[in-house]
Amino acid sequence: MNRQGIAELLKIQLAKKSFLEIKVGGISMLPLICPDDTVVVNRSNEYNCGDVILFLYNDNHILIHRLLRIDGDNYICKGDNSFQLEIINYDKILGRVISIRKGTALINLPIISDKMINLSYDIHKEFLKHNMDINMTKKSLSYKTYQEYLLNML
Repeated sequence: MNRQGIAELLKIQLAKKSFLEIKVGGISMLPLICPDDTVVVNRSNEYNCGDVILFLYNDNHILIHRLLRIDGDNYICKGDNSFQLEIINYDKILGRVISIRKGTALINLPIISDKMINLSYDIHKEFLKHNMDINMTKKSLSYKTYQEYLLNML
């Protein structure tokens, strides 16, 4: 089954149960969400900047990233440990991550400030400024400030 089909099954499951648990495999949301963590996802009719959302990207990737901006019909997302933005439509959002299961512990997501959202967005701008060079971006003051802020948030 392709990812579009899996996304449709996830939507159906969320409509039936109102929540589901999904095991995570990637590193784009480190240090908040780690590989092998399980996230609890709720369906919602409204999403806000700072929410961590599960969505279908380019019809072939299912991602969990943070919503940074809403610009009309465009929802702009980025992983906490990523550099590139994704722009999606509302209909691609499957749900909001409300908690993370790390082993036997269930952890509610921390509320993040507008400063954190803006710093994350600034990382993308630094990434573009450095011609998409991750190593150069990591040397920037913006990145160091963001990482310090992110670690203190947890």
